[in-house]
Amino acid sequence: MDDNYLIRNVHVTDIPYLCKICLKTGFEGKDATSYYNDEFLLGLYYAAPYAFFSSKYSFVIEDKTSFSPKGYILGTEDTVNFKNKMNTYWLPQLRERCAVSVENKSEYEKSLKKMIYGELNEAEEDFENNQIYKKYPSHFHIDLMPELQGKKLGHDLISHFIDNLKQNNIKGVHLGVDKNNERACKFYQKEGFEIIKKEDYGFIMGMDLKQ
Repeated sequence: MDDNYLIRNVHVTDIPYLCKICLKTGFEGKDATSYYNDEFLLGLYYAAPYAFFSSKYSFVIEDKTSFSPKGYILGTEDTVNFKNKMNTYWLPQLRERCAVSVENKSEYEKSLKKMIYGELNEAEEDFENNQIYKKYPSHFHIDLMPELQGKKLGHDLISHFIDNLKQNNIKGVHLGVDKNNERACKFYQKEGFEIIKKEDYGFIMGMDLKQ
């Protein structure tokens, strides 16, 4: 790993950085700032909850010079339990935020709010997804600021995360990948993930950790 960076567990004081990283990489790996009126909303949905509900399985990569996070892998060992906590403790407050900021800058912001309100959420899982969660109970999100990309730091983060899962006897992990993000699909396949289900938005990829 590059000596200029270190990997550590996330904590709540990282949340402003998590939101920034999420926004700067939120459009197919590129800057999503121009698509959102509320520049924190994307990160408050996809990143911040992990600092509260799953810090044991969530990590940031920190710049040793600035002491600030420049990337993250945010995950959980139990997707169903995490979703329940999100629906019970997190989303009600986030919905209040959406009610105040009613204007949408793009269809992406509109769709995100629909997920927050549950209209596009997976509150009622279909049978097939439940089977995925049984075999691949863990999931994660990973993002790196542009200046860290291409330095194999994504590989370092995933390796650190997977090692942590194995040490805790977690049997499998999955993630969703946008079908338009071909670079990401190739990256995850190189890391050992395979496509386990096709969705309208793209693919669910998984790794069996019991092999």
